[in-house]
Parts: sequence; structure tokens; C-alpha cells
Amino acid sequence: MVINEQAAAKTEKRWATIFALIGLGMILIGIITVYNHFNFKKTAIETTAVIKDIQKSGSGRNKTHTVYIEYTADGTVYNEVLGYYSSGMRVGKEITIMYDPANPKEITLESEVRFLVIMLLALGGLFFAIGGGLITYRKRQDKHKNELLNNGRVIEAKIQDVCFNTRYSVRGVHPYIIYCHYVDAYGKEYIFQSENIWYNVKYIITEKNIETLNVHIDKSNMNKYYVSLRKIETFLKPN
Repeated sequence: MVINEQAAAKTEKRWATIFALIGLGMILIGIITVYNHFNFKKTAIETTAVIKDIQKSGSGRNKTHTVYIEYTADGTVYNEVLGYYSSGMRVGKEITIMYDPANPKEITLESEVRFLVIMLLALGGLFFAIGGGLITYRKRQDKHKNELLNNGRVIEAKIQDVCFNTRYSVRGVHPYIIYCHYVDAYGKEYIFQSENIWYNVKYIITEKNIETLNVHIDKSNMNKYYVSLRKIETFLKPN
């Protein structure tokens, strides 16, 4: 399967955007949940409920618990399902719930809301950080690349190795990366790594006998660089 650079960049950007939007959505739901719960508490009445039964289903990670409770509201006994379970619950245990006096069947548990909000905000923050981080990282990389291409010092480094970047993939395909070797005037050795390459760069290098690549170096820091692929890209066939 062949993926060109534009398609890979679009896929990466799309997934980063999806992650960021999912995270933002979860954070908003968490905030709305807090707001609704705050309004609910304004008129809600606290009462004591008794756990009458806990039914288990499934096994392992798919194991679920359905908690049945009984409580009295305005002189009437209600039997409802609690939408929350914790390991400390057991049959006969008393718990404090809140109910809507206008609709006593509408109940909530403070710890349930707290757990839900924490989960939404934590997961939402994680998803948003991953997506937003990827978008920010890509923008910084593009800016860094342009600065080096325009203002960096150019050196010629020998191609040392071409291999797959097995730490990264798009649609199950790994990109190529090129390692270049350079020795400065003082005998100090440097290894430079290219960006991800989404075409058969190894074939082009071998066929066209390309031995070196230009590396654009930050004038004050050799660790900031960009390996130019211009020598290789001249042999690419237009799409």
C-alpha cells in the first residue's frame, strides 16, 4: 500500500482534529453535568435509600452491576434502579440520595455525579491534549523547517542508512527515514535523521546513486537541523 506525503499529513491532521474535538466535547459535557447537578440540588431533597438487590451480569471486564434501591419520598415508597455502582455497595446498606420533589423517581447520587464529572474531564482533557498537541507540534515543525531552509547553514552529509520508522504508521504503513553522517572540521561526528518519507526513497537512492544530502543547520545549534530531500524529490514522478 502506497501513501503519499499529502495523504499522510491529511490523515494525521484529521485524527488530531478528531481527538481534540472528542476531548472538547467530553469537557463540555462534564461542565454541563456540573451545571445541571447544581440546579438540581437547588430544589432536591435528600433522603436515605436502602440497597435491596445487586444483580451481576457478564464476566471479567464486561461484568456489570445493576443496583436496586428502595426509599420513601413524601410518604410513598419507591423502588428504582440506581445508575451507579461502587465496590463498597452491598445489599442492606443505606446510602444518601437526592430526589426531585416534583418527580420523586428522578434521583441522583452525589458520588455518581462526582465520578462522572471527574471521568469526563480527565478523559476529555487527555483527548484534547493529544489532539491539540499533535496539531501544535506539526505547526511548530513546519515553522522550524521553513526557518532552517531560509536561514540555516547548509552542509553536505553522507547517507548512512535508510529504514522504516516502525514507531509510527498511517493506515498500517510505516514511513521511511534516512540517517546521514557528517564529520566537522574538528573531527566531531553527527548523525542527522530525516522527517518521515511516504514513498520508496530507498529505491530512488539506489537507482540514482545518491550518496549525500544537504542538511540545513541552525547557525548556533547543530542539534537543530532539517535534512533536505530535494535531491531525491527531483526524481519523483508527478502524480
